[in-house]
Amino acid sequence: MKSSCDFSMELEFTAAYKRTANLPAALREAECLKAQFPAISTPVGDQDCLAGRVAWGAVGFGPHNGPPDCGYANFCNEQRIIDAIETGNMTAGQRAR
Repeated sequence: MKSSCDFSMELEFTAAYKRTANLPAALREAECLKAQFPAISTPVGDQDCLAGRVAWGAVGFGPHNGPPDCGYANFCNEQRIIDAIETGNMTAGQRAR
């Protein structure tokens, strides 16, 4: 799993999203998911009864429970990105991208 300060998955996800702008939604989502998984999957711990825990990135495609339309959607945690920029946890190259 990538560290919380490594934004490579977010950059790959964003590139896939932009690259597939003219594709049908299902194909675009598939390309974005290829960039997102398995980067967000966490290792199975010794005390885990079930596998499947995830560490959501700052951008991606995932579940949301905001009424009235619950389901899955693309998301961007802007505050997490701003915090990384302000604390120096993002390289200048990553910031430019």
